[in-house]
Amino acid sequence: MKDKEKTPNIIKKSFIFPGVNVNLETCDPSAADLCREYFDDYTQPACTVPFPTWAIRDRVCGLGQEPAYCADGTQREITILRREGENKKAMRQIRDLVMLTDVQRGMAIFKGGAVVNNRGKGIVLIGEEGAGKTSLILESMLAGESEYRFVTNSHVGVGMDGGRVIAHGYPMGIGVRMEPLCAMSIKESQSYRSLASAIKQESLGEDGRYYLDPSEIRPYFGGRVVAQAPVDAIVIVKNTPLGSGTVKRTIEPDKIRAWLEEYYTGHSTWDGNDLATTLGVNISAQVGSIDRILEKCPLHEIAYDITGGGVVELLDDL
Repeated sequence: MKDKEKTPNIIKKSFIFPGVNVNLETCDPSAADLCREYFDDYTQPACTVPFPTWAIRDRVCGLGQEPAYCADGTQREITILRREGENKKAMRQIRDLVMLTDVQRGMAIFKGGAVVNNRGKGIVLIGEEGAGKTSLILESMLAGESEYRFVTNSHVGVGMDGGRVIAHGYPMGIGVRMEPLCAMSIKESQSYRSLASAIKQESLGEDGRYYLDPSEIRPYFGGRVVAQAPVDAIVIVKNTPLGSGTVKRTIEPDKIRAWLEEYYTGHSTWDGNDLATTLGVNISAQVGSIDRILEKCPLHEIAYDITGGGVVELLDDL
């Protein structure tokens, strides 16, 4: 008599986000732990509003099986069949689901980040690749006696909530290029030097960045992480030659409106995304929300010189 195949233990985790609830089922403890590490700062303990609930089933391929993916928008179910060791797939599906749910609710997802400054003002940071958005966020968070709060890096959801603009954060690894690392190492902050040393221990990614997961970066932020924040200003970050100093100026919305729309659509990553198709999400339809955002938020430009000082004070003055 053949021994019965051992049925793997199913681990169940629930995550309550602003806008959607997710029930994860996985047989991989490392996948469950990774999701917890990524989402702990972005979930809430209880749901007072009846948000939609999705089930995500994360399974490892058995003998003879091929990886597969299936999303059922009617039943609100996502099934992932993946290779052993690919434990980030469930986390990425949950993150995509949260972001696309925000788009469904009228938010625009920008390539960028957000922080809350020392005066409690929420600031959204956008800008082209390599402009210094991540470096600026790290400098503001790690400055001596900083009370800045981290909302998000890489992508930020911006939209209206009760008559004012709000930013939503999405947990992602923080990637830093080598050039800013060299500048970080000469900063007076011990936190800066410690982080720079830690990042250099990581493997260099294909895009020329060193990446740290949220669990690795969280200790440097001292618990100053929030899932969302009201927005008081939008800042376009632009790179400037080293040694030229950091400069801020205010921009009239009508002079930047076309660029902002092109920036928004040009950095969208949802074209051809299976989940976006399942949810019927139309990214282009959210372009109209940009006008409503600009009506409520002042727009600034910062030419950022990472080797100089004073950027935290500039952000505090917004």
